[in-house]
Amino acid sequence: MRKQKSLTERVETLLNKEEGLDVDFKRDRNGIKPEDLVAFANSPSGGTILVGVDEDINKEGKQRGKIVGCKISDGEKLALLGKASECRPPIDIEIIIENENTDKPFYRIEIPSGPYKPYCTNRGVYQIRGDARNNPITPEQLLNIFLEKNSSEFFERFKHATLELESNLQESQKELFNLNIILESMNHKVNENLSLLLTDIDSFKIQIENQLEHIFSSAEDASDAANDANSEASDMNNRLSDVEAEMEEIYWLVYGVHEHLNIENPNITKGRILVKRITKQMYSLQSESIEIVKLKDQVLTYIREKRKLKVNPKLIEKWVEEQYFELMK
Repeated sequence: MRKQKSLTERVETLLNKEEGLDVDFKRDRNGIKPEDLVAFANSPSGGTILVGVDEDINKEGKQRGKIVGCKISDGEKLALLGKASECRPPIDIEIIIENENTDKPFYRIEIPSGPYKPYCTNRGVYQIRGDARNNPITPEQLLNIFLEKNSSEFFERFKHATLELESNLQESQKELFNLNIILESMNHKVNENLSLLLTDIDSFKIQIENQLEHIFSSAEDASDAANDANSEASDMNNRLSDVEAEMEEIYWLVYGVHEHLNIENPNITKGRILVKRITKQMYSLQSESIEIVKLKDQVLTYIREKRKLKVNPKLIEKWVEEQYFELMK
């Protein structure tokens, strides 16, 4: 509890005002009711109660506050705090002793606008400060108070959810960036392997040509040279098979990553559209119903002979099946 030896500037301002939205005069502590505290706490800007101040009319006929003084003691202070605690929820008030060094000290009670509106008495009375009096809160006012409180809580929750979503989005972007790095590394590795394979093929081609030349120039060594060439060709075929298997594995790994991220490779998109268009054309040229297996063979043969489509045959078969069942509906 603060003490002021003389009148503060705020009190002088309040004493020169009429009782209204933000100030009320009470002769003594018994004049304060929980309804008074509830009314100010439910108001948008709160208010002040001056205890030990009576109503007076000045020469101009206007109401002003007249200091009459009141009892100042710990018991009086506890009684005032007790009235605040009787409210639901309890109201935080500040009690200041004004004019202490005179024969007419009095209390200034500051009641801020409450953060937990609406407030009521322990008897369930809801009131709000009006023009120099306390008014019952109408259902419309009570609804507005609830909506204002809930909208603030909703905004805070929405703000928190937005920040969390932004954080998750940043994490997803980081993961996507890391996946792109992995894909670039895999593509680089594939290109290196292809480059080495082409080099080996060129070298193998030169070796074969040299061996053939040697075979034609030496009939006696023809059989041995042919065996050597066949052995090297077999080794090369094995290496080609290994490279194809590795490329197949990498292909499906990249395809799986695209599927996980819901991203389709542009080459796959182009291939899918082309395969489905060819399937539809071949299906329409049939004079009678055609089996799916036969249609697959026709499409695969056509693509191998007429189109240079760098797509896994399994995907081509899958797209043919999808288009076939769409046409059969």
